[in-house]
Amino acid sequence: MVWKDPWHPLGVLIHQFPRGPQICGIPIDARLSVVMQDGVWAWPEILDIEHREITDMLPQIGHTDAVHWTSSPGFTTAEAY
Repeated sequence: MVWKDPWHPLGVLIHQFPRGPQICGIPIDARLSVVMQDGVWAWPEILDIEHREITDMLPQIGHTDAVHWTSSPGFTTAEAY
């Protein structure tokens, strides 16, 4: 979800921008597909300077995702669940 999932480099957007849904005109329960079209970002123009950081820091699309694992002493999989 655009506002509630941690997909953006800034984290969960609703935590950073509580008025984001109203300012940007994107419903609070909108899925990411609402701001994407044909594999590219399609955000509405954001005129509010404080909220422009959302689109200025969008992750790049088209790069292959990769999994990186860094071992940590004392970590167990039980801690992840």
